[in-house]
Amino acid sequence: MGIEYLLSDSNFKENKKAMKHSKKLIFALIISLITSGAKAQQNTVSGGGVYNNANGSVTFSLGQIDYRSQTSNGGTITQGLQQPYEIFTTGILSNQKQLNFSVFPNPATDRITIESSEPLVYETHFELFDVKGKMLEKSKITQQSSSLDLSQFAVGTYFLTIRNNKSAIKNFKIIKN
Repeated sequence: MGIEYLLSDSNFKENKKAMKHSKKLIFALIISLITSGAKAQQNTVSGGGVYNNANGSVTFSLGQIDYRSQTSNGGTITQGLQQPYEIFTTGILSNQKQLNFSVFPNPATDRITIESSEPLVYETHFELFDVKGKMLEKSKITQQSSSLDLSQFAVGTYFLTIRNNKSAIKNFKIIKN
Protein backbone atom coordinates (compact mmCIF):
# COMPACT_ATOMS: atom_id res chain seq x y z
CA MET A 1 0.00 0.00 0.00
CA GLY A 2 1.41 3.30 -0.99
CA ILE A 3 1.07 6.63 0.69
CA GLU A 4 -1.24 7.75 -2.11
CA TYR A 5 -3.78 5.06 -1.09
CA LEU A 6 -3.81 6.15 2.58
CA LEU A 7 -4.11 9.82 1.75
CA SER A 8 -6.85 9.51 -0.86
CA ASP A 9 -10.06 11.22 0.24
CA SER A 10 -12.30 8.13 0.40
CA ASN A 11 -9.77 5.95 2.25
CA PHE A 12 -9.00 8.76 4.72
CA LYS A 13 -12.70 9.00 5.67
CA GLU A 14 -12.94 5.20 6.12
CA ASN A 15 -9.80 5.10 8.26
CA LYS A 16 -11.05 8.00 10.38
CA LYS A 17 -14.42 6.24 10.88
CA ALA A 18 -12.70 2.96 11.79
CA MET A 19 -10.43 4.80 14.22
CA LYS A 20 -13.44 6.42 15.97
CA HIS A 21 -15.13 3.04 16.25
CA SER A 22 -11.90 1.51 17.67
CA LYS A 23 -11.63 4.27 20.30
CA LYS A 24 -15.22 3.65 21.44
CA LEU A 25 -14.60 -0.07 21.61
CA ILE A 26 -11.38 0.35 23.63
CA PHE A 27 -13.13 2.81 26.01
CA ALA A 28 -16.02 0.36 26.59
CA LEU A 29 -13.54 -2.48 27.18
CA ILE A 30 -11.58 -0.45 29.76
CA ILE A 31 -14.77 0.57 31.63
CA SER A 32 -16.02 -3.02 31.73
CA LEU A 33 -12.66 -4.25 33.07
CA ILE A 34 -12.61 -1.59 35.78
CA THR A 35 -16.18 -2.25 36.96
CA SER A 36 -15.83 -6.03 36.85
CA GLY A 37 -12.91 -5.76 39.28
CA ALA A 38 -15.00 -3.92 41.90
CA LYS A 39 -15.81 -6.37 44.68
CA ALA A 40 -18.35 -4.30 46.63
CA GLN A 41 -20.88 -6.07 48.81
CA GLN A 42 -24.23 -5.68 47.17
CA ASN A 43 -27.40 -7.70 47.06
CA THR A 44 -31.10 -7.18 46.60
CA VAL A 45 -32.70 -7.22 50.04
CA SER A 46 -36.24 -6.38 51.06
CA GLY A 47 -35.24 -4.21 54.01
CA GLY A 48 -32.80 -3.55 56.80
CA GLY A 49 -31.72 -1.00 59.33
CA VAL A 50 -29.61 0.04 62.30
CA TYR A 51 -30.70 0.26 65.94
CA ASN A 52 -28.57 2.01 68.60
CA ASN A 53 -28.88 2.26 72.37
CA ALA A 54 -26.58 2.70 75.37
CA ASN A 55 -25.48 -0.95 75.23
CA GLY A 56 -24.41 -0.99 71.56
CA SER A 57 -25.82 -1.17 68.06
CA VAL A 58 -27.32 -3.78 65.76
CA THR A 59 -27.44 -3.72 61.97
CA PHE A 60 -29.50 -6.13 59.92
CA SER A 61 -30.72 -6.94 56.43
CA LEU A 62 -33.84 -8.85 55.47
CA GLY A 63 -34.31 -11.03 52.43
CA GLN A 64 -30.75 -11.99 51.57
CA ILE A 65 -31.19 -15.11 49.50
CA ASP A 66 -27.65 -16.07 48.58
CA TYR A 67 -24.48 -16.66 50.53
CA ARG A 68 -21.52 -19.00 50.38
CA SER A 69 -19.56 -20.71 53.18
CA GLN A 70 -16.04 -22.14 53.12
CA THR A 71 -14.99 -24.44 56.01
CA SER A 72 -11.53 -25.74 56.85
CA ASN A 73 -9.52 -26.78 59.93
CA GLY A 74 -8.81 -23.11 60.64
CA GLY A 75 -12.47 -22.09 60.81
CA THR A 76 -15.38 -21.04 58.63
CA ILE A 77 -15.72 -18.06 56.32
CA THR A 78 -19.22 -17.04 55.26
CA GLN A 79 -19.65 -14.52 52.46
CA GLY A 80 -22.67 -12.25 52.46
CA LEU A 81 -23.90 -8.80 53.41
CA GLN A 82 -24.29 -9.09 57.18
CA GLN A 83 -21.90 -11.25 59.17
CA PRO A 84 -22.11 -11.92 62.91
CA TYR A 85 -19.26 -10.79 65.12
CA GLU A 86 -19.20 -12.87 68.26
CA ILE A 87 -17.08 -12.26 71.32
CA PHE A 88 -16.36 -15.20 73.58
CA THR A 89 -14.98 -14.70 77.06
CA THR A 90 -12.68 -17.44 78.24
CA GLY A 91 -10.58 -17.68 81.34
CA ILE A 92 -10.15 -19.21 84.74
CA LEU A 93 -13.24 -19.31 86.90
CA SER A 94 -12.77 -17.55 90.19
CA ASN A 95 -14.27 -18.36 93.54
CA GLN A 96 -15.43 -14.78 93.92
CA LYS A 97 -19.16 -14.28 93.85
CA GLN A 98 -20.24 -12.28 90.80
CA LEU A 99 -21.87 -9.01 91.80
CA ASN A 100 -24.56 -7.43 89.69
CA PHE A 101 -24.75 -3.64 90.00
CA SER A 102 -27.41 -1.21 88.84
CA VAL A 103 -27.33 2.58 88.64
CA PHE A 104 -30.48 4.70 88.70
CA PRO A 105 -32.05 7.06 87.77
CA ASN A 106 -30.39 7.46 84.40
CA PRO A 107 -30.65 10.19 83.06
CA ALA A 108 -30.14 11.92 86.41
CA THR A 109 -30.30 15.50 87.61
CA ASP A 110 -28.20 15.74 90.80
CA ARG A 111 -27.90 12.30 92.41
CA ILE A 112 -27.62 8.65 91.33
CA THR A 113 -27.91 5.47 93.37
CA ILE A 114 -25.42 2.62 92.95
CA GLU A 115 -26.93 -0.65 94.10
CA SER A 116 -25.50 -4.16 94.37
CA SER A 117 -27.61 -7.30 94.05
CA GLU A 118 -25.63 -8.97 96.85
CA PRO A 119 -23.95 -7.74 100.04
CA LEU A 120 -20.40 -6.56 99.36
CA VAL A 121 -17.77 -9.06 100.54
CA TYR A 122 -14.68 -7.67 98.78
CA GLU A 123 -13.35 -4.12 98.62
CA THR A 124 -15.28 -2.37 95.87
CA HIS A 125 -15.03 1.19 94.58
CA PHE A 126 -16.29 3.35 91.74
CA GLU A 127 -14.56 5.76 89.38
CA LEU A 128 -16.39 8.56 87.55
CA PHE A 129 -14.91 9.81 84.25
CA ASP A 130 -15.87 12.59 81.84
CA VAL A 131 -16.07 12.01 78.05
CA LYS A 132 -12.39 12.95 77.66
CA GLY A 133 -11.37 10.15 80.07
CA LYS A 134 -10.44 12.41 82.98
CA MET A 135 -11.19 10.83 86.36
CA LEU A 136 -13.49 13.17 88.26
CA GLU A 137 -14.14 11.15 91.38
CA LYS A 138 -13.10 7.88 93.01
CA SER A 139 -14.61 6.44 96.18
CA LYS A 140 -15.10 3.16 98.05
CA ILE A 141 -18.50 1.51 98.00
CA THR A 142 -19.12 0.27 101.54
CA GLN A 143 -22.84 -0.51 101.46
CA GLN A 144 -25.14 -2.51 99.23
CA SER A 145 -26.79 0.78 98.21
CA SER A 146 -24.80 4.03 97.88
CA SER A 147 -25.51 7.39 96.34
CA LEU A 148 -23.30 9.71 94.30
CA ASP A 149 -23.83 13.47 94.24
CA LEU A 150 -23.66 14.80 90.65
CA SER A 151 -24.74 18.37 91.44
CA GLN A 152 -21.15 19.67 91.18
CA PHE A 153 -20.80 18.41 87.59
CA ALA A 154 -22.01 20.11 84.41
CA VAL A 155 -24.80 18.71 82.24
CA GLY A 156 -23.37 16.03 79.96
CA THR A 157 -22.30 12.42 79.59
CA TYR A 158 -20.16 10.61 82.16
CA PHE A 159 -18.83 7.07 82.57
CA LEU A 160 -19.02 5.20 85.86
CA THR A 161 -16.77 2.16 86.37
CA ILE A 162 -17.29 -0.15 89.32
CA ARG A 163 -14.10 -2.00 90.29
CA ASN A 164 -13.26 -4.90 92.57
CA ASN A 165 -9.58 -5.68 93.34
CA LYS A 166 -8.38 -3.51 90.41
CA SER A 167 -10.54 -5.28 87.80
CA ALA A 168 -13.64 -3.67 86.32
CA ILE A 169 -16.93 -5.30 87.30
CA LYS A 170 -19.25 -3.10 85.28
CA ASN A 171 -19.29 0.15 83.28
CA PHE A 172 -22.21 2.54 83.04
CA LYS A 173 -22.86 5.51 80.77
CA ILE A 174 -24.48 8.25 82.89
CA ILE A 175 -26.44 11.14 81.40
CA LYS A 176 -26.73 14.23 83.59
CA ASN A 177 -29.54 16.65 82.71
